[in-house]
Amino acid sequence: MATGVVSSFLTTGKELYQGTVTVDETGEVLYVSDSSFTSTNFTINEAVTFTISTTEDANGNYVASNVAVAVPGTIQTISSSSSNPITANVGDIYTITGASTVVSGAITINGGKVIVDQNAQISPPTPVNVTADGIIVARGGGQVTGGVVINTGGSMKVVKNGQVTGTVGINQGGRMLVGNGDGPGTINGSISITGIRDITVNPNSTITM
Repeated sequence: MATGVVSSFLTTGKELYQGTVTVDETGEVLYVSDSSFTSTNFTINEAVTFTISTTEDANGNYVASNVAVAVPGTIQTISSSSSNPITANVGDIYTITGASTVVSGAITINGGKVIVDQNAQISPPTPVNVTADGIIVARGGGQVTGGVVINTGGSMKVVKNGQVTGTVGINQGGRMLVGNGDGPGTINGSISITGIRDITVNPNSTITM
């Protein structure tokens, strides 16, 4: 399940879709195909979860369905080094921060979010595994070493001098965003893509393969 917010309703009754949602972190806007998605059941900017289609519909759009009010999960800031594994499920947000912080345990993201910020580093024994519409974020000088594997709609955001080092493998991914208005991102390593909804590489960002 992906996470995001309600961004609009389409209410004349003649549209193919009922509104739009905006995906957390990546900013991707998706049409909603869900008869329960109305202003009676939801409000603008309300946090929600939803399923994203794995293929485009007849109109060439990826769409969201099964929209539900988000249930908060584990929200944790990690500011000291650790070898413990991290599993981020839907609603979970783990923020790893601080220049002296190194997390070396396995990182598994099953619909949740892991943020590496403020020059922190994650260096797991195997590539970060992102699945079920989860997301890995490297920003503010945060570093991900050892590579990333993305499946089933997972996404990766590398911005504001964030860096990913190692092989990036994307199979049926969501969005890969490298750089944005807050600053560039860097990927050092080979990239293999067999399926993804969207790739955005902003100016001044670097991908070295």
